[in-house]
Amino acid sequence: ILPKNFTKGRLTLSKYQLFAANNTLINTYGTELVSVDLGLRRVMKWNFIVAGVKQAIIGADFLAHFGLLVDLKRRVLLDGTTRLQAPGRVVTRNVGEITTFDPTSPFAELLKEFHEDHQWRSLLEDYQAKEQESYANRYSTC
Repeated sequence: ILPKNFTKGRLTLSKYQLFAANNTLINTYGTELVSVDLGLRRVMKWNFIVAGVKQAIIGADFLAHFGLLVDLKRRVLLDGTTRLQAPGRVVTRNVGEITTFDPTSPFAELLKEFHEDHQWRSLLEDYQAKEQESYANRYSTC
C-alpha cells in the first residue's frame, strides 16, 4: 500500500475502501505500478494500492511473489532467487491490520469463519477483482 502523497499527478477517489483494525475508514485512489529497488541487484515492479495512509506497507504477497525472506534475528532481507541479502533494521510502527471489509458489517463474522480460505488472495487481488467487477457491471451489454 502506498501513501497517496507518494504518487504523481491527480488522484481520483475510488469507491472501494479499506478498514484499519480500529475500524477507521481508509480511502483508496486506485493502483500505481512502482519499481522497487531494495539493493538486491534487481528491480521489482509491483502494482500497489494507493491509499490514505501515512506509511508505505509492503505485504506478505509482495515478499512471497519475489521470493524474499525477512530475517529479523540477523536484520537482513534475503533474496531466495539471487541468494543476495540487503541489510535492514527493525523499526517498530503502530500500523495495525488493514482489511478489505468493514469489521462491523453483518458479514464480518461469516468472513472470519472462512479466513483460511481467503488467505490465498492478496489484498491487491481483492481490490483489483472488485474494480474489474465494477467495470464489467457498468459497461456490460445485455
